Amino acid sequence: MSNIRDRILGYKETMNNHALGEYVNVKSVNIDNPLPEVEKALDYLVNKKNAEAVIFITNALLVAGLRSLNKLNKRIPDDVAVVGFYGSELFDLYYSPITYIKQPIDMITEEAVNTLIDKIKYGENRKFSKTFIEPELIVQHSSIKMDNV
Repeated sequence: MSNIRDRILGYKETMNNHALGEYVNVKSVNIDNPLPEVEKALDYLVNKKNAEAVIFITNALLVAGLRSLNKLNKRIPDDVAVVGFYGSELFDLYYSPITYIKQPIDMITEEAVNTLIDKIKYGENRKFSKTFIEPELIVQHSSIKMDNV
C-alpha cells in the first residue's frame, strides 16, 4: 500500500506547492467494499463542501466513484470534474472520457528489473534509493468544463 500512500503524499505536496493546500480533503475508504463509503464521501464532498473536482487513486475507486456520482445525479464535468490513475480503454467509453494520470509502466518495469539485478549482483550490502518517475496527465473531457473551452 506504499504506492497509495505515495500518491496521497504527492497530491498533498503538489497542492501545497501551488498554494492550494486548503482545498485538500482526503477520504479513506474500505478498498474491499468501497461503494458505500465512496458514495458517502462523495455526497459530503460534492453536496456539502461543494468540491469542484475529485481524484481517485485506483481504478476500483474510480469505478465506485462514477457509480456514486451517477446515483447522486451529478454530471461530469459540469457538476464535478473527475481524475483517475492508470487509465483504461473502458474509461474512454464513458459519456465523459476520464482524465487520468498515466504512469510510464515501461520505465517503472525497467527500474524494477535494474534494482533486482543490482540486488542479486551486490547483495544486501547495496544501498537502494527511491526513484521518482514523472507521470503524465492525460487530459480528457471529465476535467474540462465546457464554459472553459
